[in-house]
Amino acid sequence: GTYEVTLQTTDGQTKTVKLVIKEKNKAINQNIDKNNHLSRQSKQANNFKANLPSTGEQKSNLFYVIGTILILLALAIFGGLKKYRRRN
Repeated sequence: GTYEVTLQTTDGQTKTVKLVIKEKNKAINQNIDKNNHLSRQSKQANNFKANLPSTGEQKSNLFYVIGTILILLALAIFGGLKKYRRRN
């Protein structure tokens, strides 16, 4: 539908805009034929896109390994200092 909407700011300015809302396209039932070649192709394309990193994103296990080592090192130092303080 089409609606007239009036927007008002805190300093008193107003603006009337026309808001047009369109109906979404209804989803087509893709499960009609499970052997359909096109549906398999689209699923493969979606899986392929899900495996690719986004722009600027790098998937690397190196960061996880370095982070884990740093956490373990911090815990070891903290535990060592705690034992050292108990002795003195």
